[in-house]
Formats: sequence, C-alpha cells, structure tokens
Amino acid sequence: MGGWRSRGKIAAVVLLGVVMVGLPACAASARQAYADRANGVSFSYPGDWLLNGDDDAATAKLRITSVASALAVVQLEGNFADEGPYKGTDFEAGAFAYTVLSNSTEAQCFATLDASSSVPQKPVIATWKGLPSRRLEAHYGIAGTNDAHQMVAVYRQGKCYLLETVIVSRDPGDVTRPLAPVQWKAIRAQFAGVLRSVTIS
Repeated sequence: MGGWRSRGKIAAVVLLGVVMVGLPACAASARQAYADRANGVSFSYPGDWLLNGDDDAATAKLRITSVASALAVVQLEGNFADEGPYKGTDFEAGAFAYTVLSNSTEAQCFATLDASSSVPQKPVIATWKGLPSRRLEAHYGIAGTNDAHQMVAVYRQGKCYLLETVIVSRDPGDVTRPLAPVQWKAIRAQFAGVLRSVTIS
C-alpha cells in the first residue's frame, strides 16, 4: 500500500512538472482583447503582437488608410524588426487595422474597396456575420516585396467599417533564412484568426 502511495506521489510530481514545463507555450499563445465601445468594434490578437506600435514595414502598406486614419493597428514584427524570431527570414512584417467612416451610404462604403482595387482584383459581394459587405483579396509587388491584402468593407446603420490585414513578404532568394511552407501557413492563420475574431455591434 505504501509503495502504491509513493508511486502515486512520483507520478503526481512528474505530471506537475510536465504541466509547468508547458506553461510558457500556453502563455505565448494567450490572446489580448481590444474593444472600441464608441464604434462597437472588438477583436482579439496574439499576445506577442504590438498594439499601435511604430513598426512601419507593414503599416505603410495598409490601403484602408488612404480614406481615413486607422483607429487601431496590431502588428507582427518580421524581418524588418531589429530582432526577433523572424529576423533574416522572408517574412517582412504584417498588420491588421480597421477604421470607421460615419455618415456613409452602402454604395459609398463599398466604393472604397473599388478605389483600392485594379482589374482583375475586384471586390466580391459577401456578408460579414449577417451584415452586407464586400471582400477584396489583392496582391501587389512593391520595392522588392510582395504585399498580400485581405480587405473587408462592412456596412451597418450609416457606418462603414473597413478591416484589413496585410502580410509583407520578400523573395526567399534574398534572405538568409527563408521560412518553410508550414511556417508561412501558421503566420497566415494568425492573421486570418484576427480578422475572423472581429465583431461589430
């Protein structure tokens, strides 16, 4: 009986050790919540991203800011940063941002995406969580980088909500440590998760 208790204690200690070793990974994946009560916008983003940081590698590429200043920007620093896990890779930087246009008609709202698109990159008629919207996927090659944009225009009660993610990459041949396809898939999934988390109330 005593031996069983000892083995039970050892197993408990080993289990506790496994849980404790796993804590940093859980902490790294923790998400932060953002809420704009004035406009009814909320979303979540990975805890190690920057909120309204000063890294302009991606924010300078945002296209919704051509019509209004972004109300919030969250960024994942890449090769452009002075340090970090993506230094020297073909992931340059990425950002999610949104802005809100007041006193807008539905046509005016959706025209903002037309203004930032070019044939054959045209907005697609869609709905965003039950609200009328337009979606646009656009790719641009600028100054040695490839910019992949996901833009959504959502119309609700006289307001136009513009959401955008931009992922900036570089030619793998131009860097010392190109990322594997599975790593790129994980990065894109993070941005898709931020966009998917947006709620408008």
